Amino acid sequence: VGLQGALDFDKGGDIARNLNDLYAYVTRRLFHVNAHNDLDALKEVHNLMNEIRTAWQQVPALVPGSPRPTVLN
Repeated sequence: VGLQGALDFDKGGDIARNLNDLYAYVTRRLFHVNAHNDLDALKEVHNLMNEIRTAWQQVPALVPGSPRPTVLN
């Protein structure tokens, strides 16, 4: 919900809409994880969010003159 609330659909266009869909899917999966104690679904969510985190960490490198991103573990 917090990530979805930060999306700017006017400026973000397709990327914002796709992230919104992804975040909604992740939220549904987390409800499923909670209701069914499904560790495989939790691993799926973890992997999806890790991919998104990695992508966001690479964004500054795409902007000319930006410092190199710091990798967080």
